[in-house]
Amino acid sequence: MDVRAGHRVLELGAGNGEMWVKNAERVPFGVSVLVSDVSEDFLNQARERINNQTSQYSFKVIDIQNITCSAGFFDRILANTMLYHSDNVEAALSEVVRVLKPEGYFYATTSGLDHLQELKELVLEFDSDVVFPLNGANKKFCLENGETILQPFFKNIECVKYINSLRINNADYLYEFITSFKKDKNYNIKPIIENPTTFLNYLKSKIKNTYIEVTKSSCLFINSNT
Repeated sequence: MDVRAGHRVLELGAGNGEMWVKNAERVPFGVSVLVSDVSEDFLNQARERINNQTSQYSFKVIDIQNITCSAGFFDRILANTMLYHSDNVEAALSEVVRVLKPEGYFYATTSGLDHLQELKELVLEFDSDVVFPLNGANKKFCLENGETILQPFFKNIECVKYINSLRINNADYLYEFITSFKKDKNYNIKPIIENPTTFLNYLKSKIKNTYIEVTKSSCLFINSNT
């Protein structure tokens, strides 16, 4: 992302601020960043984690469908794997365009329909009541339909794809990854949390003397009207 001194940046759905924690050294001095999320709890976590000694960052509860900021205010807007959580993606994009400067850029990431497909199948085999991340939740805005959805709002759309796979041969690592979603209200892994030993043994039986190959499919849409 091209960010320069004087730019105003808005991240929507920033969660616990992970991106700014990991990329703090890459943000130029003089850039103003508004870190936002619809959840006050997530926003408080972001405040605690982000080093804000230069007062470069501000924090605000924002719903992407009702961005409480002036029109044409931001140079760069980011929505990292969150657009498909919107009740109305088109309404969300209308708001993004409204608060983005005419020469600004909107960056949106999402995943493909087959992203982590093998993990979804794995947990559903263990218990069919499990609702695991991307268990169809990304259909409203994904790699496959994202460009079509963005076209009414942006003249220029570039899709950068990241297609890969991950081989996992450690059941403990896999267990930690899957159970890391236990606090996410969008997903239900209660049957797994309530039977940790049974689930871990199940994973070990699946991986024994081999590995699980998991599809990774995601993309970045870079959008502008210049």
